[in-house]
Amino acid sequence: MDYYLEDLNRLEGQPKRAVADYVESNGILVPCRFDSFEEAKNSDKKIILRSEHPLEYAEISGLLDSCYLESVGNVNNIEEIKRVISNRLDKDGMSVFRGHYLMQGYCSMIGLDFDETWDKLSFSFWEYLPGINKTIVADSSIKGRYHIQENMFGSVKEDLWIHKHFIIEEGKLIKSFGCVHPDVKERGDFLEMIELYETIRNLPRFDGNNCPMMEFQSVGDKHYFLQYRRGRDFVASDFELDSSVQDNTLFVRGHTPKEGIYGKVTVAYVENWSDVNSWSWKVSDKEFGSFDFHYNWAFSNIMCPRRKLQLIHPSAKSDLNFELMKFVVKHSLNTKLFSPEVSVICKDEVFRDLKGYDNEGDSYKDFLEGSEVARLGELARKTGENQGIEVHLVSDGKRAILEGTD
Repeated sequence: MDYYLEDLNRLEGQPKRAVADYVESNGILVPCRFDSFEEAKNSDKKIILRSEHPLEYAEISGLLDSCYLESVGNVNNIEEIKRVISNRLDKDGMSVFRGHYLMQGYCSMIGLDFDETWDKLSFSFWEYLPGINKTIVADSSIKGRYHIQENMFGSVKEDLWIHKHFIIEEGKLIKSFGCVHPDVKERGDFLEMIELYETIRNLPRFDGNNCPMMEFQSVGDKHYFLQYRRGRDFVASDFELDSSVQDNTLFVRGHTPKEGIYGKVTVAYVENWSDVNSWSWKVSDKEFGSFDFHYNWAFSNIMCPRRKLQLIHPSAKSDLNFELMKFVVKHSLNTKLFSPEVSVICKDEVFRDLKGYDNEGDSYKDFLEGSEVARLGELARKTGENQGIEVHLVSDGKRAILEGTD
């Protein structure tokens, strides 16, 4: 059992700081933290204000804002920082920081009092270390399989960048996606990072069967722990698709029973097609699956861990390098990749076989932007019921077959 999950009060309201202190006490490198706003402000270091909320340990991800101290202007205390984050608008009148708005929606949809929840927001003060940001996640179905993301742009030099997703299995690099500047030398320190990940994962206060999303900052050959966020528990896949079977998906994480799973994947939510305020969307205890064809990120944040299946639509080219790079660059999106029971990045041609997709020669883009999605959206608006397509998915955790059903 997870020590902190047993009693969230043990996090003292600051999960990033509390976990970092514990990890550091076990001999792991962690960037310098400051005990007070005044100490951080008066230092000669570049400071990151990291959002802290009890819900961030195992529930919300990417809703609250972390930022550089310099970006909030001349402030003198935490309450002034929170006022800036709540009220600052850009030249077009749009909120610069989204956390205040997203948390209002989150609280409204799950029935929390917003003022009480917002009052629990605080910040911890960390030294910024330039380097390569890395996220590591143990696969939830395949033992010895890991997903490692590396991201850097403008961190060391403005003209150097790396956006990569690696899949490691039994200590070997299986696949590599994304792109890297030709002048950036890739270290290939996967085994070192996995050893560090497993050391932290198996510390006494954590549940070693959980597959947490851990974030690190690599500076040269030193790796600094940044964050631990609980993921799915590990459940081993108990079958393999026959090698003669042609899978038809770009990427899968998670497995199904051998016979697969059947259900409706939501294409059109009533609220999205009825112009309902995003704070008022209905959430359910569970959902078979969704494409998330909407922009209500707070809703997705709530629902992703409750889903059996997350279908992720590809770009027009069905280019997995590009698809996975989106998650690397904006790692808050990892909720869609690692929180549902199964996450699948689809291939273009799959959608020609799905129910309601009648135009044999049409492209995937036609499906997304054309009459079928619009028809389901209009039907959702008229009937007051979410609309979707029936699918059958079989996944062994490495390969998957996705089909439409009648």
